[in-house]
Amino acid sequence: MAKRSCSCTFYAAAFLWALLLGPAICYARKHNTLFVFGDSLFDPGNNQYVNATPGGRGGGGMATSLPYGETYFKHATGRLSDGRLVPDFIAEFAKLPILPAYLQPGTQNLTNGANFASGGGAVLPSDHPGPIDLGKQLSYFKEVVKSLKAKLGDAGAKRVLMRAVYLFSIGGNDYFRLYSTKPNVTQSYRREYISIVIGNITSALKEIYGLGGRKIAFQNAGPLGCLPATRARSNGTGCVEELQAHARLHNRELAIALRKLKTDLPGFEYSIFDYYNSLKDRILNPSKYGFEDGQAACCGSGPYRGSSCGGSQKYEVCSDPSKYIWFDGAHTTEAANYQLAQLIWSAVAPVTGPSNVRQLFMHYAVYATSFRCCKVTLPSAFATQMTMLHVDSFSPLFLTLSFCTILLLLPSCRAELPENHVAFFIFGDSLLDAGNNIYLNGRGTNYLPYGETFFKSPTGRVCDGRIVPDFISEYAKLPYIKPYLEPGFTDYTNGVNFASAGAGVLPETHPGTLYLKLQLNYFEEVVKGLKQQLGEGDARKLLSKAVYLFSIGGNDYNAIQNNPKAAASFRKMYMTMVLGNITAGIKQLYAHGGRKFAFQNVGPIGCMPGTRASSGSEGCLHDPTVIAKMHNIALSRVLKRMEQGLPGFKYALFDYYTSLTMRTLYSSKFGFKVGMSACCGSGPFNGQFTCGKKNGTTSSYTLCSDPSEYVWFDAAHPTETANRQLASLLWDGPSHTVGPYNMKMLFEMS
Repeated sequence: MAKRSCSCTFYAAAFLWALLLGPAICYARKHNTLFVFGDSLFDPGNNQYVNATPGGRGGGGMATSLPYGETYFKHATGRLSDGRLVPDFIAEFAKLPILPAYLQPGTQNLTNGANFASGGGAVLPSDHPGPIDLGKQLSYFKEVVKSLKAKLGDAGAKRVLMRAVYLFSIGGNDYFRLYSTKPNVTQSYRREYISIVIGNITSALKEIYGLGGRKIAFQNAGPLGCLPATRARSNGTGCVEELQAHARLHNRELAIALRKLKTDLPGFEYSIFDYYNSLKDRILNPSKYGFEDGQAACCGSGPYRGSSCGGSQKYEVCSDPSKYIWFDGAHTTEAANYQLAQLIWSAVAPVTGPSNVRQLFMHYAVYATSFRCCKVTLPSAFATQMTMLHVDSFSPLFLTLSFCTILLLLPSCRAELPENHVAFFIFGDSLLDAGNNIYLNGRGTNYLPYGETFFKSPTGRVCDGRIVPDFISEYAKLPYIKPYLEPGFTDYTNGVNFASAGAGVLPETHPGTLYLKLQLNYFEEVVKGLKQQLGEGDARKLLSKAVYLFSIGGNDYNAIQNNPKAAASFRKMYMTMVLGNITAGIKQLYAHGGRKFAFQNVGPIGCMPGTRASSGSEGCLHDPTVIAKMHNIALSRVLKRMEQGLPGFKYALFDYYTSLTMRTLYSSKFGFKVGMSACCGSGPFNGQFTCGKKNGTTSSYTLCSDPSEYVWFDAAHPTETANRQLASLLWDGPSHTVGPYNMKMLFEMS
């Protein structure tokens, strides 16, 4: 009888503790936290609640009335912009609510984080009351730590603080103060002053580290001399070099300080966003980023509208802030903030590094994913034994056994996938990119007519609708595979799309895109996430059953077409480098368990409308055609050798080159009316890359009425209709088109 009671107690304990801890376990499954420190670039309205805050740059007074806030909030919030700020977008990307001002009256959910930033705030304290300097912001953070400990206990608060991301934008006001009080300082004085600023930042970071903070993100000092307000006061047409020099030296010393902290402090991770160059490039080249004016502000008065936006003074307001980089004399528009936030979130070095903020949120994910809701299967006798429980069961022994039971059960609480589940991982260029470039640099095809046929809105796909991986996903009964850089995307069990428009195998092909090695680096991050989500064994199983699709190399060969030194020997050496990097990438995936690979070979580069438009040729160009053929023959040989040398390696090689060439040259045979010209573009064959672009209010392109009648949608990318045909061949086409396996076989292969 005693043996039976013990058994009953054990199972009842498991059940009872599951009931008691279930809500907590479920709550802790995934929760991000963001703490924000800074100045007016990040202030969501703290200065409204600070006494004696001065107006002017960084002040709180002028941001409490329209037109501030009009674009998104429809009323003034204290933000010095027409709408959202960078931290607001970062919170959205991290699936958090927009963080209110810390000083805003009322109760806040501090497990989401807090925003301490203050317009006019600086690193060094000021003699004037008003803006909240970094030291005071840090003291507010310590109040939050006390509140978290009171609510969650020391251990719970520690988990929140360790998994949180700490976002900073501060220092600019220190250099405005230096410039206004000591213009034309010597280089030695500048160095000494910057050393003091950086020293104070370093001390603050060490305090945060001591309280549990591990993940730090910085927006470095911007182009202070290029602000409309700065230039208006200097009566110059260019940027004020003295302020620019302050910012550049600060940014260099900040990078050095953060590298040292990473070396000195175990577990310290950081991200620096090159705000200086990112904003400066937009100021100098606004049309490159979709803006019309990079010099003047949308709202203000005087030269460049550099002063007096809002309040009782006279000012002008533009009709559309989204066409401007600057909203007022010192602060960017919501449209510019969105682009900058995307770069902080997901750009790679040299724009954001060594990690981006998205990666920081993923680091230490063990705290966010250790506890999962799961179904516990108990013996069938459990229900009967439960009826025999008595109050005296709740003894110290019972509680001890209960706790031990939970410890034993928790490791088994992993996500479970169907036995026949096959994930799909995609690597490549614009032919396969499902939208990564939108989040990478804000310059993806995020505008109509791209996407209009199927999605009814642009998605970043360089097509009027679906691309080849979308159709493969449909055939495999998977959802469309999301781009890796999509904000909030962390469930990788169906697969991930790493492809990036413009990407090459080699990093120098198109700097600023996700070249193959970067895509593989992101895959390594995905592997870590899968192991945390599924456990080592199940993650390895998923990776070994997955199918890996590649379409890359075309951009590498396009890049050398106009190289006069590209003799036959050079091209052969170049092709060897391209194939060598592809081989290394395949072996990297193989080492993680990958066994089933599909390749779309390089297409008919010489037949694309874009290639032919530059020469006016009615037919396909010879040189691009030759190098594509050479690559495809060599790729076939490489894959055969790998099949022989790597146990279990299986592959499908799709003759994309021939399949697309035939449709281009003999379009009517495949149900198309036009094969040589693009549906959307301008110039000969509609082969200029102007699809979707405008010159002011006038479209600089022509668009066909029915893309399904065309093989090519724009100068280099097929229509959805063509993609459907090509995907069908890749899926289960004849052996002379795809082999030795097709993708259907790979997905069905055990």
